Amino acid sequence: MDNKTNIKSYQKENIALAHQIKLELTNDLEYKRKFTQTLEGTFSFHTRNYSLQRMNYEVPDKEIMVDGQGIDPKEQNDKALLDESQYKLFITLVIQNLRYNHEFLGNTTLYYTYKADNELGKVFTVHFNRDMTRHFGNR
Repeated sequence: MDNKTNIKSYQKENIALAHQIKLELTNDLEYKRKFTQTLEGTFSFHTRNYSLQRMNYEVPDKEIMVDGQGIDPKEQNDKALLDESQYKLFITLVIQNLRYNHEFLGNTTLYYTYKADNELGKVFTVHFNRDMTRHFGNR
């Protein structure tokens, strides 16, 4: 198979993986709640053979400032710091990154870290990283 065929094959599989992740993020209300109640965090998607095996969500250990008050991101926060439209935008950015990625993402861990700035009108950034060192083997 030539390189162009590989790219098309990877992109086709990445689109299917993006659809799986979109369904998980859209249907799981707990992830939505966690996202809207923190200003930063990381979603990790563990894949094997282009199938989503596991999804995790982590928040940083450091205290964050909201309206001049320090908040521990690990504590349960009943107040939504971000709204649903920002969660939908986050999902869109993740899906677009996967859909147009021409690399092999079939056996890896994908990390999407977001950070919002409450003082700038809840503008946020999303950073993508992946870990190709995790290999699945017969155990």
